[in-house]
Amino acid sequence: MVPYLGDFAEDATVYMPFNTFDSNDPAASVTITNLAAGDVHIHKDGSTTQKTTSNGITVSIDFDTITGNHLISIDTSNDTGDAGFWVTGSDYHVRVEGTTVDAGTINAWIGHFSIQNRYSAGALRPTTAGRTLDVSATGEAGIDWANIGSPTTAQNLSGTNIDVDQVVASVSGNVDGSVGSVTGAVGSVTGAVGSVTAAVTVGTINANVVNASALATDAVNEIVDQVWDEAQADHVAAGSMGLIASEVADILVDTAEIGAAGAGLTNINLPDQTMNITGNLSGSVGSVTGAVGSVTGAVGSVAGNVDGNVSGSVADVLAISGSAATANNLETLFDGNEGFYSAYSGPCGPGVYLNDAAANTNTANGVDGTVGNPVSTIAAAKTLADSMSLDRIYLVNDSSITLAATMVDYEFVGIGEITANVIDLGSQDVSNSTFYNVAIQGTQGGSGRILARDCALQDPGAGDTTLHIFACRCGIVDRIQIDTSNDNVFDACYSLVAGASAPIIQATGAAGTVAVRHYSGGIEFESLSASHNVSVETDGQVIFAASCNVNANVSLRGNMTITDNTAGMASLTQEAVFNRAAINAEADTAISDAALATAAALATVDSNVDAILLDTAELQGDWADGGRLDLILDARAAEATVAALNDISVADILTTQMTESYNADGTAPTLAQALFMILQQAGEFSISGTTITVKQLDGTTTAATFTLDSATNPTSRTRAT
Repeated sequence: MVPYLGDFAEDATVYMPFNTFDSNDPAASVTITNLAAGDVHIHKDGSTTQKTTSNGITVSIDFDTITGNHLISIDTSNDTGDAGFWVTGSDYHVRVEGTTVDAGTINAWIGHFSIQNRYSAGALRPTTAGRTLDVSATGEAGIDWANIGSPTTAQNLSGTNIDVDQVVASVSGNVDGSVGSVTGAVGSVTGAVGSVTAAVTVGTINANVVNASALATDAVNEIVDQVWDEAQADHVAAGSMGLIASEVADILVDTAEIGAAGAGLTNINLPDQTMNITGNLSGSVGSVTGAVGSVTGAVGSVAGNVDGNVSGSVADVLAISGSAATANNLETLFDGNEGFYSAYSGPCGPGVYLNDAAANTNTANGVDGTVGNPVSTIAAAKTLADSMSLDRIYLVNDSSITLAATMVDYEFVGIGEITANVIDLGSQDVSNSTFYNVAIQGTQGGSGRILARDCALQDPGAGDTTLHIFACRCGIVDRIQIDTSNDNVFDACYSLVAGASAPIIQATGAAGTVAVRHYSGGIEFESLSASHNVSVETDGQVIFAASCNVNANVSLRGNMTITDNTAGMASLTQEAVFNRAAINAEADTAISDAALATAAALATVDSNVDAILLDTAELQGDWADGGRLDLILDARAAEATVAALNDISVADILTTQMTESYNADGTAPTLAQALFMILQQAGEFSISGTTITVKQLDGTTTAATFTLDSATNPTSRTRAT
């Protein structure tokens, strides 16, 4: 499975580490060559169309000078040459192509990430990525009056005071209580003013208006009679006191509706108004449109979603990723994500922790399933992982679990030795899930293949273990079944069975392929059909049980022994197998092709050696005192050129090493050249096609070559060089 690195904010930089290993020793790290930014290919949402340029991609080979550890960084804010490629709500798969690892060309997927494509529907998040919520020094969220839900819905602001420095465009309802002062002109008052209890100060009396002096001296009684003692109905013309009295009465009715301290303002509508509210707002606020400068007091609770940015702390948010969160753990979860990653961090990234001995089935985000407070059931772990958009579950403290629900695209990581934590698949669909450092048993549901790394594959004891798998560096404990209706791969795996026995792989499907690469130890196959294709590369032993069809297509490569318990595997390819029997057979064939191992050839060599021995015996007689050579040597003894030969004995001749030499093709040899040619033809030579190459004493340098008349059934040879 390609590792999923997480869901990133828009314009974030994604860091993607990966490793390279020796093809002959998966535990040994090796470097990678020919890897540049242009070799990194990125596909969006499963499309074959990939990122056009390498802009924003940085490759670091042998990161921090550590061989085999590499890092690719991808800046998703860099759209140069790739307009519209980086968008929210999309997944991206990354692969490298045409690079070289351990002298092999590698094309491989190395990672998968998404940009804002894993948020839960009710999650608290900003409308625009990267923004934060304005929060006061005491922890209250700021309100944007231009961005509040239902701005046209009338609200009951019964406990709200409108500050004295605010301007109200119009008041269509009643105003209850006292009005301290009105600055500026009042355009009109509709309805009667009930009463004015305080003094009214008139700054200026216009012309043609009765002034104070006239009232005092000339017309007091007349005005009183004509105005105050007259029926109001007689004084309702425009501008008359009777009309004013009527309008005051209407005002009193309206102010009575407002009530004391604004108690009657239950449906006030103040469109497009600017004001400071210094008191408390009780009840619900439908919406606030526009920015809220600041909120000085505490915000008790927010029952809906906050779509803008949040900076600082929020006392209580009731809808986070679809589950309740308390004020105590909210900062832990979302304060720069530091608390979140600390609580759920692990060797493979953030994940939910499970300890089957913990006796904890609670599912509070930020509290349960953490490093220090693991949950005890897979159901609780899955609930937490889903609610926080995590797909990784850590098993600790020798836990043993049985899956009871579909878990597609999850990652299971064991903390401890390879068999300490056990996962029984429970016939659940775990397609495309990844397992690290755990013991896997039970039957796998679903059609997708799983990835197992550094795991133990074992029989559950009751029932079978049936897998559709890509296994890497996994040990096989005893007996497993594989669904060969699909392709299965075992790379760098090994036997965990001690002694001469071997673990068993039983095929359950009618057809399919099984590829076993770089295997170590014994392995036995059962129930292979004629339609199965099996490829095995191993150092160890391979056993075919009697239940295997003899027509199964099997290719073997490596150093191994083969035990065939069938009637004889008819489609068994083993040209690349090398073991003692194969080496002996090849050696016998080579000697036979060189015509050196036949009885007649050996008899000829023996006859020649006997003749040489006879000649040397005659020489010994001739060299005896009075023999032919002795007399000749005596005659030559007086000669200065041969005087030194008197001191040479037969023993000196036979025990003195000769100087290695060979005659050229077509020239007569010296005795030493002839003896060396005979000796090396019998010992140091190689055969390739129709050419026999005779080597000198050092085993490397060519002494002579001969040409056979046939590569398969030679009858003669001729010296070539």
